[in-house]
This record gives sequence, structure tokens and C-alpha cells, in this order.
Amino acid sequence: MYTLDDLSVMLLSELREISEKLKIKGAKKAAKQDLIYMILDAQSTMDDAEVKKIKGDTPKEDSQPASEDKEEKPKRAPKPKKAKPEPKGDSSDDKKEDSSEKPQKKDRPERSDQKEREDRGDRKDRGDRKDREDRKDRDDRPDRAEREAAREAARAKKEAYNESIKEFEGVIQNEGVLEIMQDGYGFLRSSDYNYLASPDDIYVSPSQIKLFGLKTGDTVLGEIRPPKDGEKYFALLKVDSVNGRTTEEIRDRIAFE
Repeated sequence: MYTLDDLSVMLLSELREISEKLKIKGAKKAAKQDLIYMILDAQSTMDDAEVKKIKGDTPKEDSQPASEDKEEKPKRAPKPKKAKPEPKGDSSDDKKEDSSEKPQKKDRPERSDQKEREDRGDRKDRGDRKDREDRKDRDDRPDRAEREAAREAARAKKEAYNESIKEFEGVIQNEGVLEIMQDGYGFLRSSDYNYLASPDDIYVSPSQIKLFGLKTGDTVLGEIRPPKDGEKYFALLKVDSVNGRTTEEIRDRIAFE
């Protein structure tokens, strides 16, 4: 009878062949593990003579390779004896290899010469780059000098302009109607432009408005200065009178709101 170990080492085709002999239904679609247990169940219901008859038909193929292996083994055994004369061939091969290696030593000077040429080329490239950079620096020097001179001229012009403004401080006096903006500062509008925004507007700082208690609609007379560099409007320097009254009188006025 087949055992579980016997069936486990068999191929699926061999198991199906046994199942056909045992007349097992559904063997063609069954998996290998299921087929093994189906064979074990089927042979348990059969006589030993029937199982031996079926078993005697299948192992013939398995027994042949074993006998063939036994016959082939003596033929393969003498082969290692033929390897004895090989050392002579190795010595000749070594000589050939030594002779083939000798020309390689002649290549070393060529490699060193090539390396020297590459090094000289690199040094030449570095020297050329340095020369170009030096020439570029020399070419850029006039440009830098011109830029520095232009900056100095602009700085001197600005300082001269600010000095000229200081000369006019306290000399120019003007009058306008105050309009206070939402941000706290204000402008004195000119009657020449119907008290609308114009280039003649005079800037009034928030601190001046708070100091004298100024309000929109006040007619303010005071000393002004021209706009500095970057400024757009004339600026009020000193308040001389408000609505025809002095600054001391205007501070004491009562607001009617």
C-alpha cells in the first residue's frame, strides 16, 4: 500500500495516474494534497492484492534511474587522474603571462608624460583665467571711480540744497486756510486755487495742530520753508497768528461743537 511519504514525493501527474487506476472520481480537478488523501482513502477500502497490483505498475520508471546512476558512477571515477600533467602547462602559461606583462611596464612613462601635459595645460588655463580677471579688474576700476564720483557729486548737491533751504527758513511767510486730514496732519490751502489741493499747499504737522488747538477752517499765518529733497510740499515752521489773533489768544478759545 502507498504511504503518505510515498505519495508526497510523487508528481501530480503520477498521482493522477494512480487515481485513475483506483477509479477515483474528481481526481483531475483535485489539488495535489487533496489527491493524496483521496488515494489513501481509496486504497483503505481495497484488498492488499489489488493495491500491490496497481503499485507494481507505477514504480518501474522510478527504479530505472537508480540503476542507471549505479552504472554511470564507475565511468566518472577515473577522470581526476588525468589532471596530473597540468602543472607543466601552468608554468608555460605563467611564462606567457610574464612575457605579456612586460610590455605594460613600458606604458608607465607615457602615462606620466600625459599627466605632465595635462598639469601644464591646467596651469596654463589657470594663468589665462587670472590674466583675464586682472584685466577685467583694471577695466572696472574707471567705472567704479566714476560711480564714486557721481555719488559724491549727488551728496554734495543735496547738502548744498539743504543749506539753501536753511537760508530761507524764517524769511518766507505765507497764509492759508487749514484743512485737517484723517491722519492728523493738515494743509494750508491757497486762495489762488479756491482753497483746493494745489502745489502751493503748506504742510502742517500734527504736533502743531495739537499745540495751538487748530481746527479745519482756521486761517493760519506763519513762517514756512521750501520742501527738502524727497518732500513735495512747503512746511510750516512757525505759527504767527490764527484768524488774526496771536497764538496765546487762540489757545484760550472755547470750542463750540
